[in-house]
Amino acid sequence: LHIDNLEYASICLGHLLGSFRYLDQYRRIREVKQQDVVGRAVQFMKKHINRKIKLEEIAGACQLSVSHFSLVFKEKTQHSPMEYFSYLKMQKACQQLEFTDLKIKQIALQLGYNDALYFTRVFIKTLGIPPTKYRNQKK
Repeated sequence: LHIDNLEYASICLGHLLGSFRYLDQYRRIREVKQQDVVGRAVQFMKKHINRKIKLEEIAGACQLSVSHFSLVFKEKTQHSPMEYFSYLKMQKACQQLEFTDLKIKQIALQLGYNDALYFTRVFIKTLGIPPTKYRNQKK
């Protein structure tokens, strides 16, 4: 039994020493994985831009806990996942305002906002002007 413990400790020591030797490579691999997580999350957000989604859904799509996912996402983007999702929705709203004649209420519904007034408040908070003024400025 004691030989097994020594053998296990020896294997662990080798692994520990190897991790110091290749620390830079480990960090680069970890960074790529984190970028992959953010990329997958953004793709998930874009795919579901037309509805309300919860943070748990996005983290689940990336196969991470909510807390770890939120930490990685904010570290890479400087924004929380839900804040980023809101920005994506407002970006899509701007495209709709510029290139279509859809009414504000229709755009809001397309982006998962059941209340056009709430959509307008979010738009103003994000861009500093109401959607109608944004549309008029772009014409």
